[in-house]
Amino acid sequence: MVLSTILLVLCAFRYATALSVNTLDTSNSTAAAEKACNLIKTQFPDLVSFPGESQFNDAIDHWAISSEQTSACSVEPSNSNDINKNNRAFGRSLSLRNQVRGHAFVQNFSSTPGVQISMSKFNNFVFNKEQSTVTVGVALTWDQVYEKGDPLNITVAGGRIKGVGVGGLSLGGGYSWRTDQFGLTIDNIVAHNLVLPNGDQVRVTNESNPDLFFALRGSLNNFGIVTDITYKAIPQGEIFGGTILYPSSSLDQVNEAVSDFNFQNTDPRAQIMLAQNVANGTLLPTVYLSFNSPDSSDIFNSFLSIPYTQADVKSRTVSDLTNLIGTLNPEFSPFGFTGHSVPVLKYTSSFNSKSAQLAMASEARLREQFPSLDLIVSVFLEPFLNPNAHSLGGAYPHTPERPLTPISPEITYFNDPNLTLEEKTSLYNVFAAEIKSLSTALQAEAVSEGFSRWDDILYSNYVLADTPLELLFGDNLPRLRGLAAKFDPERVMTLTGGFLLQS
Repeated sequence: MVLSTILLVLCAFRYATALSVNTLDTSNSTAAAEKACNLIKTQFPDLVSFPGESQFNDAIDHWAISSEQTSACSVEPSNSNDINKNNRAFGRSLSLRNQVRGHAFVQNFSSTPGVQISMSKFNNFVFNKEQSTVTVGVALTWDQVYEKGDPLNITVAGGRIKGVGVGGLSLGGGYSWRTDQFGLTIDNIVAHNLVLPNGDQVRVTNESNPDLFFALRGSLNNFGIVTDITYKAIPQGEIFGGTILYPSSSLDQVNEAVSDFNFQNTDPRAQIMLAQNVANGTLLPTVYLSFNSPDSSDIFNSFLSIPYTQADVKSRTVSDLTNLIGTLNPEFSPFGFTGHSVPVLKYTSSFNSKSAQLAMASEARLREQFPSLDLIVSVFLEPFLNPNAHSLGGAYPHTPERPLTPISPEITYFNDPNLTLEEKTSLYNVFAAEIKSLSTALQAEAVSEGFSRWDDILYSNYVLADTPLELLFGDNLPRLRGLAAKFDPERVMTLTGGFLLQS
């Protein structure tokens, strides 16, 4: 019944007088949301939940409480068999959000005060051995995908951290532990099952619709609602990897080792990530390691030889590594989050050191402003051999000739659940301004070293909400805008949040 439900929702959002997305808190918008919810409820009473109901609370739950909003209602489709033939347009109304697993951290990107479509029941996993593909429902998280793939000795080039959703990562780009070997997640997609804004259900491949296939690889939620995705299945056994936590006294050695690895490693099976985490004035570096073989061949010896406080590095399954990394969430809860993206080609030891200094300075400024608030400032450095070596194109520009990697500066902070929405938003805005300042300083350092340009493409899954579309899609933007007008002439998807191609 999902298509009939989705169509009814889309039509319901166009039920009343046009409203600006910026006026969603008005009484007219609230009334329109309630009217849409009640209309859906009369048709599908078992699929709609409202504030105060347990099903509703589960539907709007987000990994960062700063990103949550109380929707007027939540609609939870269960399958994709029914097609609603009643494709009427009623005018335009309020906000819609299709939430799969809440990958985005910005309000209105994976949350809404309007009507939310929860895709939580789209949790299928089908391995096709003959075609070497696996079809995955967008409700699954990548750790769940890996747990299902381990017994089959297969994997997908997907997310690296527990809890990251299949849908959000796959529609934005997708960096993986297997990226140097097989490309980004979007380079490993064979097909999307999509509900177009007009309600038509289509299976999109490069052969069936190359324009739409191009658009879906990196343009986020501009072209409809994706229900599941078919990926290339990658043969997978055990890997060698884990995490190493270091004391602050080892920082210089760690920064040097990361730079040496970035410039000297030639094995695409080996990948690392460095987190420079600052809390209470102390920076404690953490290195994440992954080698696509159960035997490391001593490739990570330089990291294991540095004095550390804790290490868990061994032969293990992909799902075990993902779950291990997922246990490193902040000790305080609930928490708010903000972050951004900085494009960098290479990581010199001087840049790594400057990054640590900038993170320390950022945390000190925030600690002075919020002396009693638990918070962590982190900079994640993600060196790759060439993440774009297997690029098949798409909306997200990632050419082999300019193999940019996305640094992820982040701030995680305790977010009192008793704060009002206005107070949460005000607090978030302070941290977002700080993360923008930190990101600018990081990129300025990379530009000065010749390893970044101010017009370089940013990774959309990491960026702040006010990032210009030109920095997300580059020269692809005019083509994408034309395709959005073609496939969504009624501009239904502009009712959602996110980086919209149409106004």
